[in-house]
Amino acid sequence: MVTVLVVGIGGAIGAIMRWWTGILFNSVGLASYLSTLSVNFIGSFLIGLVFITLQNKYPSGELIHSGIMIGLLGGFTTYSAFSLEVVNMIASGLLGRALMYIFITLICCLAAAFVGTTVGRAL
Repeated sequence: MVTVLVVGIGGAIGAIMRWWTGILFNSVGLASYLSTLSVNFIGSFLIGLVFITLQNKYPSGELIHSGIMIGLLGGFTTYSAFSLEVVNMIASGLLGRALMYIFITLICCLAAAFVGTTVGRAL
């Protein structure tokens, strides 16, 4: 139950951070996609940094891992998890799998966004 609360609180904080980033970018006249790109870039950097830091300093810190990586960064951006998975595949010598994962993720997610917007417009 504690883990659920920690992930939930982290997720709420991450989502608020994401929202604030969008507000900030819009307030200075920048396109919304630049906010998304920034959030994904920052989140990808942070998940890599946090993953290694937690692995080295707190190898059994499941609660810390869940709160920061799944909650906070998951609420901030899910792209960071994708980035870390690709990096780990490449580091494990699975370049082919990593490239396939990148391709499938991009194509499927873009297609899903297209279908979602099409369905939304039709409703």
